[in-house]
Amino acid sequence: MRVVALVRHGEEQCGAEGEACGLSARGRSEAAAARDLLGPLRPRTVWSSPARPARETAMAIAAAAAVRPLPGLAEGGARAAAALAEAREVPGHLVLVGHGAATARLLSEVLGMPSEAAGRLQQDPGAVSLLVEDRRGRLRVAAVNLTPLDPLRRAVAAVRAA
Repeated sequence: MRVVALVRHGEEQCGAEGEACGLSARGRSEAAAARDLLGPLRPRTVWSSPARPARETAMAIAAAAAVRPLPGLAEGGARAAAALAEAREVPGHLVLVGHGAATARLLSEVLGMPSEAAGRLQQDPGAVSLLVEDRRGRLRVAAVNLTPLDPLRRAVAAVRAA
């Protein structure tokens, strides 16, 4: 059984106008927490959207693995599905770091939901969602929106806000 981890990049912070956004201090903590959560997978490659917050998150997660850009992870449409298919050609466990729309789109596809329903899948900054691939190559959703920096507090806050 192979695991495919979908990670939304950590919280971003933008500087002055025209300056690229990067990870905030909290975003760096989220990336480190995701690394700790995913450490047992020991992926050979961590795939990343080319956008800076995703690259920084991927580099924090990678440890000894290579970080490889995958432009489709920057989008939520059919390119995200093509990006996942490309990454699945590599053996071993996979970690894909992208944006909330892309990870939600991939989850909705695996769940058989219409693409317009992807926006209903919560993807917090730094969240990890897990897919498992069975022996026949079918993907199944094992976990959604794991927020390694305090999932219980976030869940309680969401219930209170509802």
